[in-house]
Amino acid sequence: MRIPKHWAREVDSRLIGGKWYRLIAWGHSDVSKDDAAGKASLRLHQIIARLSSGLRGDFYDYHADPIREELIDVLGSELAPEAIVTRNGYGSRVLNTARVMFVDIDFPSSRSFLHRWRGREAKVNKAIGIVEQFVSANRSSGFRVYETAAGLRLLATDRLYDPSSPETARTLTELGADPLYQKLCNRQSCFRARLSPKPWRIGLRRSPVRFPEAHTRDEQQRWCDEYERRAREFRVCRYLRTIGRESRVPAIDQIVRLHDRETEALSSGPLA
Repeated sequence: MRIPKHWAREVDSRLIGGKWYRLIAWGHSDVSKDDAAGKASLRLHQIIARLSSGLRGDFYDYHADPIREELIDVLGSELAPEAIVTRNGYGSRVLNTARVMFVDIDFPSSRSFLHRWRGREAKVNKAIGIVEQFVSANRSSGFRVYETAAGLRLLATDRLYDPSSPETARTLTELGADPLYQKLCNRQSCFRARLSPKPWRIGLRRSPVRFPEAHTRDEQQRWCDEYERRAREFRVCRYLRTIGRESRVPAIDQIVRLHDRETEALSSGPLA
């Protein structure tokens, strides 16, 4: 999993080739904050050199850099963790797994609330039908199926998966996984599942601080306290049923317990 412990940012504004640029460069490290700062400084100089030579392009590919999120908890060894819980850019807690596969399936959005309400059951049944067809064609496979606010979430129960393998890519595609999620899994070498609600779904603005900015930590802590208080009234997903093979792998069972507890998947709260 590409989730570094330390991050640092370098910022510069300058005139290059007759145009003003505000440049931001990030550095990351598993060694120390100083090491991350050194890498950020080096990257900023590389960007400036590239612009000064007349080259242009996208320096900020979301999927190219490791995941820049605050580490909350680590499951397994520090050197080779089975899972890492992080807080993402807008403040939700996220489960990142090395080998336990999650599949994120989003339904097409509808403009009308009434149309969304009437058509949701049909969309759920259609998505479940695709999972059933996949399991029928791949009889050793199995999935726990959850309903989310935007679609379905699957948790593979048959075995462990390599998030960057061609086989995993084919499986995600056949199950109808969100294309951006597929790309993220491959590039970051992990699977991801949100554990807590999106802030705007529970009446809050997104987090006021983007990790690793530390100068407003008090404001961030106040926000987190209010967010976690409200989040307890909601659930992120609702467990529907298991299709196919049940888990007999301890690593999967551990993730299932953590996921279901943190998402309130077996509770009766509203989805968020």
